[in-house]
Amino acid sequence: MARPEPTLELGCFMKQPSTFDTPAAMATELADALLDGVGDVPVWESFLPMCRRAIGADCAAILLEPRPGGLAAPVVFATGREGDAIIDMQQAGIFAADRQDIVEIRTLETVYPAGLALYAGLAIKLADGRTMRLIAFWRALRTPPAHTERLLASLISPFKRAGRIFMRIVDVERRAATYETVAEHADIGVLLVSIKGKVQLCNAVARKMLTQTEALEIRADRLLALDKAAHRVLMEQIARAIEGQKAGSEHISMPSAMGATGEPDALTAIVYPGPRYKPARGPIRCSAIILLRDSARVPRIPAEHVGRLFHLTPAEALLATRIAGGSSLTEIAASRGVKHNTLRSQLQTIFAKTGVKRQSELVRLICTSTAALS
Repeated sequence: MARPEPTLELGCFMKQPSTFDTPAAMATELADALLDGVGDVPVWESFLPMCRRAIGADCAAILLEPRPGGLAAPVVFATGREGDAIIDMQQAGIFAADRQDIVEIRTLETVYPAGLALYAGLAIKLADGRTMRLIAFWRALRTPPAHTERLLASLISPFKRAGRIFMRIVDVERRAATYETVAEHADIGVLLVSIKGKVQLCNAVARKMLTQTEALEIRADRLLALDKAAHRVLMEQIARAIEGQKAGSEHISMPSAMGATGEPDALTAIVYPGPRYKPARGPIRCSAIILLRDSARVPRIPAEHVGRLFHLTPAEALLATRIAGGSSLTEIAASRGVKHNTLRSQLQTIFAKTGVKRQSELVRLICTSTAALS
């Protein structure tokens, strides 16, 4: 079956007159917007409309292609249907030229069944082997405006810099999201604090722990242990960790109980040196990482995962996970408003499906299953 010709929907783009005084001013403003746009959310939100207006194009976009032979998908920075169409055109090989740092302008007779389309763009090669393209389209022109080639050529250098900055930001964001997900699923509270205990970062697990304990709190942006002796120990550990961060030396920290002396301790804290910024000679800021664990908190095992793994009904899966979390049948019956005998009947069905004979075996089976890792 022949592949359908890719089409580019440009109807929502209305040309606007350029607001630039001279070509030089235009190039400067576009270069600034290109670099500033790396920090936009979404990225390059302000640059692309400015670029489109500057050269009078119907569409302007940035395309990030995967490495040759790589498994990643191409990513396009444009709006809705325009982005989808550009992906189709990339997969059709329209941007297959291997030349980098050269402005390319050509007509595309196969894009539109009812006439010619004009394409102009430039491409750079990123350090990881991927290609990044700045592209523009005109719906009916045979030749672009006179200043197009010169303007695009002036963007080659800032486009390279913007590409490098963007990939660094993507890498940092990806790592941060990965670590945050791991910490949340492992039920670990994470805080980044200064030498005086001022909280610079606090993940969702730590915030929840602090609302459920009387051992620690954040007051006026500072982390405080409510027991004076525990607070003194915590501040001493933070100071030692920060000294280790400055020196870049090995640091050994022992978990500390955060409850008051003589009271049962559920919340523990362990302090590590804060992250170092390798390109600099010393840390950007003196900080310490605090990991919080609460032995009284039972990690949540998703009932839907238990149900799929052991072929349980939703009601059976909910009962099994509540039991694995330490609840008794009496507590579950009271919280759900069902009869005790109904739960006992469901439990016998769960035993039959999972092949266990006792509640203790069921708890062990669920807590050591792959469902507990989800």
